[in-house]
Amino acid sequence: MVKTFDADNFDVLFKKVVNQVNQNPQYICNPRGSKVKELIAPTLVLRNPRARLLNIRARKADYGFAVGEFLWYWNGRKDLESLLYYNKRAAQFSNDGKTVNSAYGYRLGLDESFNTGDKPHPHDQWGTIKQELLKDNDSRRAVGIIYDSSDLFEATWQGVSKDVPCTLNLQFFIRNNRLILHTHMRSNDIVWGLTYDLFSFTLLQEAMCLELNAAGLPGLELGEYIHTAGSLHLYEQHFKMADEIVDETSSNKFQKAEKMERLTLKGLALLSEQEELLRTGKVKQIDTAQ
Repeated sequence: MVKTFDADNFDVLFKKVVNQVNQNPQYICNPRGSKVKELIAPTLVLRNPRARLLNIRARKADYGFAVGEFLWYWNGRKDLESLLYYNKRAAQFSNDGKTVNSAYGYRLGLDESFNTGDKPHPHDQWGTIKQELLKDNDSRRAVGIIYDSSDLFEATWQGVSKDVPCTLNLQFFIRNNRLILHTHMRSNDIVWGLTYDLFSFTLLQEAMCLELNAAGLPGLELGEYIHTAGSLHLYEQHFKMADEIVDETSSNKFQKAEKMERLTLKGLALLSEQEELLRTGKVKQIDTAQ
């Protein structure tokens, strides 16, 4: 039976999902030799996407990495070097030692080379999604495709891909003057993957809302974030952590988790500039007062 989980904040949503998968998995299997507890095709609904932060000590989320990864997406990057600054393990997923295959921002066309301003580029999915929603507020076609048939072909037949994208697509809807994002994953690890995927994708949702505000829909508000995974799973090494997460989140303090402040396009641009200065050693810390 397909499961649906919903909550106002990520702490409560995370606890619900972890508890279900750990205590009542649909399957226990060993894909590529790694034991997992698994649910098939569950859907998670975060009613307030700005409540995207985990405050669970047992999980110990690294939001330095989370911000770095999001900005790597937001700036349309695919290079390995800038991601290594935040996560040395990224090298394990590079086929050529120079680039990363699961470069979601690059695949969505957020690389500035695809946005020339004078003529639409077919690879600029982000700009096309925005234009589609501006033309038809009720559109069902505003989909950004991330997964490609060549990803599986190269991994299965050629054995050359160490990184088959976990994300299939992002679909945006405008309903009741609110921007909804539905992300569809082929596979999602709860501890390593969901923690940071939800953070980045809800920020992309908020950024799209801001761009639509600026382009002609000033009253558009942020709607819920919806996340569906073909396989939502928990690795064996995280079974004990799962018990600790549920024990810790039994208190009522997680019913009102802290929300992030609203984004601005100007703030995003400034943060991107300062992140590059920090990563390249030109400054020692980011000035958050600006």
